[in-house]
Amino acid sequence: MPLCLGSLENTCVALLHLFGVELEAALAVMLVFRGFTFWLPVALGIWLAQKEA
Repeated sequence: MPLCLGSLENTCVALLHLFGVELEAALAVMLVFRGFTFWLPVALGIWLAQKEA
């Protein structure tokens, strides 16, 4: 799987829940984490590529 999409999120949500974080909060944290580490750089790269062209 490219970039561990799915397996990383599932594992982290399960571990956070195991350590006492509510399931909804753990899922929200992982969605924000994936947004900052994957989608934000992609969007920034597209924006910068269009700006140079």
